[in-house]
Amino acid sequence: MAVVDGGNTSKKEANMEATNLVEKVLERVDAMDVEGFLSFLADDARLRFGNGPAIAGKEQIGQAIGEFLGSIKALRHKILHIWSDPQGVVCQGEVSYTRTDGAAVCIPFVNVWVVQAGLIKEYLIYIDLAPLYA
Repeated sequence: MAVVDGGNTSKKEANMEATNLVEKVLERVDAMDVEGFLSFLADDARLRFGNGPAIAGKEQIGQAIGEFLGSIKALRHKILHIWSDPQGVVCQGEVSYTRTDGAAVCIPFVNVWVVQAGLIKEYLIYIDLAPLYA
């Protein structure tokens, strides 16, 4: 994919590979598989979730994601659009959460990833989680 190989593939191939990466990553998130999710991140990755502070390093990211997933019963992502270029991937969608009380909440999101050497180096999640905890 263009975000991985420095632009040596066609735009169509790059878009297909970006779509594949997004689907695989979000599949692991939806399965609440923290270790599987972390396998897509660089060791020195940075993650920012909503308006929270940036989290640096796979171990710290894994701890934070594990705590977040522990605060909900389930989640499911619906991908609406994916864009990619040689520096990264942008994904727009909706995520349906099931709260621990059984109530369902659907919230729009945008993920922005910087990808280097096939791994996500920077993972930015633009979402308003207020409805989830209302």
